Amino acid sequence: MLRKFLNRIFKLFEQTQSSDSDFINSLFRCTSELIRTYAIYQDLSEIQIKTLVQIINTHIPKYAVQSNALQCLRSVIHRRFVCADLYDLIEQQVQEMMVFNITPSIRGICSSIFVQFLLDYPLENERIEEHLNFVLKNLACKRMEGRIQLLEILKTLIEKLPKNVVDLYCELLFFTLLLRAVNDEHTECRVKVLQVMRSLVFSKKISQSKVKTLLSTVLQMGTAEENKRELLQLAKLNALQLLAEGGAESSNKLKGPEICSILQSAYQDGIVSEVESLQ
Repeated sequence: MLRKFLNRIFKLFEQTQSSDSDFINSLFRCTSELIRTYAIYQDLSEIQIKTLVQIINTHIPKYAVQSNALQCLRSVIHRRFVCADLYDLIEQQVQEMMVFNITPSIRGICSSIFVQFLLDYPLENERIEEHLNFVLKNLACKRMEGRIQLLEILKTLIEKLPKNVVDLYCELLFFTLLLRAVNDEHTECRVKVLQVMRSLVFSKKISQSKVKTLLSTVLQMGTAEENKRELLQLAKLNALQLLAEGGAESSNKLKGPEICSILQSAYQDGIVSEVESLQ
């Protein structure tokens, strides 16, 4: 019965003029309700899933029906329907809209879809890394609202992704965030970046070997001459403070003297107070 209803709805999508946004919105709302309520009893066929994803893909760019098209996509993701076109839709449209769309509610829906997709769908490490790289690259986007949205996404992913995934990408996450903590021109973003870094360090998902690597890399950041540069020194001290405070017990045991020496020198130079002002 569900499949017959959906086939009729698909025909209506095909027959309806694109200018009739009210009717198209009604079709999307009806489709979403059918999927949420009845798909638990009967799955869609592969052809139906592919057809529905193509319909959503066609209408997502249209402002008048955008919200309902995305809500329909959210229902598809919730039921974990799979087809190749769905992966392309997330990569080519959804993740772009969650950063660059000017409407906060649309960015929010796209973010929710993106996070649920990464958490629930079968993805190879290479594809996970591509999505993470997209998020990290766009932490430098011009719109502050977009950067905040991405930081919220990273925080959620750190909290919910499996331990082995967070451990695998902790260096990429940590050092990209570290640079943003210093270079972002907005205080709100810098504060949010440090909150995400803290979530990463305190997540208990980073192995001891990776903690050692993070700490060793931070301690080796720059030559003595380069460390006189304020931005690099600030970045280094932000990282050391986080690792010393609670990243892992080994941070204090393994490198306590080095941390104390650097922080003491920073206090004398008046730099630590600037670091604390970013938190």
